[in-house]
Amino acid sequence: PVFLPLDVSPEGMSQVLHDLWERLGPYLRMTVTKVPHRGGELRLVRAYVLDDEVLPRLVLHPGWDTSSEQISGAEAAALDERARKSGTAELPIEALFVS
Repeated sequence: PVFLPLDVSPEGMSQVLHDLWERLGPYLRMTVTKVPHRGGELRLVRAYVLDDEVLPRLVLHPGWDTSSEQISGAEAAALDERARKSGTAELPIEALFVS
């Protein structure tokens, strides 16, 4: 997949997640995975084009962490790989907004 840093910190991801779901939800299957990172937590957004795809085409992540350190694509890729290997839950993005 392509790893794309967003111009947002982990705290600002909630609004970004909502905007992504609202605008791209009809076109992409998107999931959210929470991963531990530097004493905090990051949300990785995986975007799939087809419903039966196993690997995402795109992984979006915050561009920096809570200490204002940049999060590179390589670092996000390592976090994503670790989450996949450990079986970390991958929630549909809409589950965050639909009750």
